[in-house]
Amino acid sequence: MVNRANQIPSANRLFYGWIIVIASFVILFSFVFMSNSTGVFFKPMLNEMGWSRGITAGAFSLGTLVAGLAAPFIGVLADKYGPRVMMISSAVFLSAGYVLASKACNILQLYLGVGLLMGLGSGLMWTPVAAMAARWFVARRGIALSLIQAGAGAGTIVGPPIATFITYQLDWRSAFLILGLTMAFLTLVAGQFLRRSPQEMGLLPDGVKLKPISETKTESKPAPKSTTVADAMKQGAFWKVFWAHTLASFAQQVIVVHLIAAATDREITPALAATFLSVQGVTNIIGKISMGFISDRIGRRISLTISLSLASLALFWLSVATEPWMFYVFAVFWGFSYGSWIPMFPAITGDLFGVTSLGGIFGWVTLGNAVGGAAGAFLAGVIFDNVQSYTIVFILSASLLIVGVYLMLAIKDPKRARQQPV
Repeated sequence: MVNRANQIPSANRLFYGWIIVIASFVILFSFVFMSNSTGVFFKPMLNEMGWSRGITAGAFSLGTLVAGLAAPFIGVLADKYGPRVMMISSAVFLSAGYVLASKACNILQLYLGVGLLMGLGSGLMWTPVAAMAARWFVARRGIALSLIQAGAGAGTIVGPPIATFITYQLDWRSAFLILGLTMAFLTLVAGQFLRRSPQEMGLLPDGVKLKPISETKTESKPAPKSTTVADAMKQGAFWKVFWAHTLASFAQQVIVVHLIAAATDREITPALAATFLSVQGVTNIIGKISMGFISDRIGRRISLTISLSLASLALFWLSVATEPWMFYVFAVFWGFSYGSWIPMFPAITGDLFGVTSLGGIFGWVTLGNAVGGAAGAFLAGVIFDNVQSYTIVFILSASLLIVGVYLMLAIKDPKRARQQPV
């Protein structure tokens, strides 16, 4: 670590951490722009190739699993080589995946392009960005991660309409290739502004001024010992965060995959049902930013408890919803809730275990995200096939979120403003 204890940064100088936030916003915008446009390409792809929905959707599900399974290893690599190397690798894998998928003539090529290459590319993106951002901010960690995640909300709002326009002006292959390579390029460019930690640039998190030696006390407390991945996994707090993230992802993917189907089953038109997603996209951003500010003041544990509780109530409401206005009410509260918990999971991981090995530690937490999400989408379909209703699915998801609330309440409040050498 560079020792700059005898220097004071200029008060007028922009803290580089906010450049990190902007670059990370662009990276997540680029990723979600494409990932949330999947539905736009889905039917044109089916119509041209004649594949079944199950087989085609399996390629995108495989991508989610590959990203999740690779996350623990990617986190370790990010801790070792830094975020810029990860973004270069991500852009390479994503570009190869987009090219191969856009040229796919058989299902194997689609699975290799979307499932393997794009899965690895997306996995190389989120874990390193979350871990790096947590290193740059301590006191304002919540709002910083929330602003970064707002890029995902912006991608959700902007991506599908643009993808739809290009797809129907040209075709799905052209749209997939043009937009995919554009987003991969943005990831590559924005990634070059990333830096592993503020200490690497002779700074402290949050833009804190460094005092001259003459102003520092002769005696100082030693820096706290960093938590390794192995040490973190021996602690109960790690598994509480892991399982809470898993249960939250279970519920989240139930809604992502099955909300439109549930609405149309209740005689709501597909066009009207699609607007529920737009409402979610707007309240998603509001939830990220507002709860980011709040979590910096009342702590991540209580903030996550609030978010998971609101989401559980929204799902209980959805289980009895029959009219469009009831779905809109659900969309408002659900979008706010799940939008706010996404940046708080890496934030609370950093609060609990420090930032030295955060990439590796959060990589394992992210594995729970993939497992929970895959299980939620799949089991929801199985349950519906057997009972011809989503009511049990929504009640089950709401109940699992209550378990997540219990897990959050069982965690002791992490110490604030924890700083470790990187």
